[in-house]
Amino acid sequence: MNIKALTMELLTSNDNRGVVGITRAYNEGAGAKWSCLCCPLSEDPDGQGVLKYMEENPSRLPTWGVAFDDGGEVLGFVAMTIHPEQPMVGLHSTEPGEAYIDELMVSSFARGRGVGTKLLEWAEAMARERKCTHLSLEVLNGNPAMRLYERFGLKVKPAGLCYRLCFDPLFICCYASLHYGCSHWGSVLMVKSLD
Repeated sequence: MNIKALTMELLTSNDNRGVVGITRAYNEGAGAKWSCLCCPLSEDPDGQGVLKYMEENPSRLPTWGVAFDDGGEVLGFVAMTIHPEQPMVGLHSTEPGEAYIDELMVSSFARGRGVGTKLLEWAEAMARERKCTHLSLEVLNGNPAMRLYERFGLKVKPAGLCYRLCFDPLFICCYASLHYGCSHWGSVLMVKSLD
């Protein structure tokens, strides 16, 4: 398995397996979730939404890591935002020294093979290379990936009571429904110090 930053060459080549692979990994993860408006959060399978976003935001390309197997098949990807840039979706504001993981998705056929860990390692190395002081991500309560994040050293950052009980659960319910069940209401911010 190898991991490299996404490049415009990959995105604009005639062989767009990379873009389609990223879209497949995204759809197998976030695409399984639905908003309360009964709209799926999935992307068009041909990858055109990913392609358009990346062509409009080329500064983000070096902070998107893509894991490939030896045959060039996409195993997963991680999309990261480094301060002073702000995340793709305005749910979080980066602060000085922060590297924020917008998305981390692993294709269903590649799960349980260490791909998620390799992507987190790549993201941490990128953050350290850019002199970031901490790595963070937001995760839905009940998401089994929380165990991976905890093993990797990310810890839940306490949030204010109003945020935890009002704003966050309401937004998550509207945006991503209750994907992991009613007992897993809302989301949490997880942070790893890089000092």
